[in-house]
Amino acid sequence: TTISTSEKPKIFFILFLNCYIRVMIFLNNNITITYMQQIKKNNLLVLAKRIKTLRLERSKSLNKFCFSRGNVTSATWSRIENALVDPKFTTLVEVCAMLDISLAELFKDLELNYDSEL
Repeated sequence: TTISTSEKPKIFFILFLNCYIRVMIFLNNNITITYMQQIKKNNLLVLAKRIKTLRLERSKSLNKFCFSRGNVTSATWSRIENALVDPKFTTLVEVCAMLDISLAELFKDLELNYDSEL
């Protein structure tokens, strides 16, 4: 596709902003993480490991599993298994259906108490 002359400044600005944000994230990498953020991160890691383990019990190949079982793409599934995303509730419902488990089983052993007074 051809980019019009009027669109070039907009695209440049978007690319510049994207790079700027990445640099700021890199520079601010030592920001203090709150208790809630740490629990959330830990929960995502536990959830990711559980999902991967359950999938591997059913199939060796992520692509074959996703293609044969349902509506979650292999790319999304991979991001979930690697704790790169915080999946939406509806996606987790699909994940449970694909794994033939309940939401309760998926969420067992997760730290769901975000009280910082512990």
